[in-house]
Amino acid sequence: MRCHLIRSQAETPAVERAEQVLMRKRTDSLDSRRPLKKSRDCISRGSRGFSTFEVVTVVMIGMVAATMVAPAIYDSVLRYRLVTAANALASELNAARVLSISSGSAHTISFDPQSRLLQVIDSAGTGDPARCARIESGISIHMPQQSIRFSSRGIASGGSLQLVNSNGDVVVVEITSTGRTRVGRLRREGTS
Repeated sequence: MRCHLIRSQAETPAVERAEQVLMRKRTDSLDSRRPLKKSRDCISRGSRGFSTFEVVTVVMIGMVAATMVAPAIYDSVLRYRLVTAANALASELNAARVLSISSGSAHTISFDPQSRLLQVIDSAGTGDPARCARIESGISIHMPQQSIRFSSRGIASGGSLQLVNSNGDVVVVEITSTGRTRVGRLRREGTS
């Protein structure tokens, strides 16, 4: 005895069509000897590529975004250079302190704004620079005191150096009386 599913009349044609499609798919997958179509009809118009208008629109949006981001990137580069110069200066000051302790003689640090040269001079010797470092262009140094002096025990006269870039960003390098150097936080000129 054959059983069949009872369906409503409205449902019957749709279900039959679905079963026919399913049967066709089964027979198509079994028939692998049939060659594939290689005509241009298979490619729809939308998948052939982009129109010139679309490409120009995307390029224009990219250019607008780049012009908005470029100043921020430039400012970031200037701030990075300033912080790097401050860290290099602190490193030079630490090296001068170590030089004073290891040689057993006092050393004086002076800065010449015209030549942008930081010099470590042996106070007991001939006065020739023991070390020197040139500050990167675009960064100016403000040194309130004439010079900083490290004793033979590494104790400093104390003081600070302000490094300022062309945007007005400031980093303070502080030399404590014990001879330690600290690099302060980056801030805008005029703010504390």
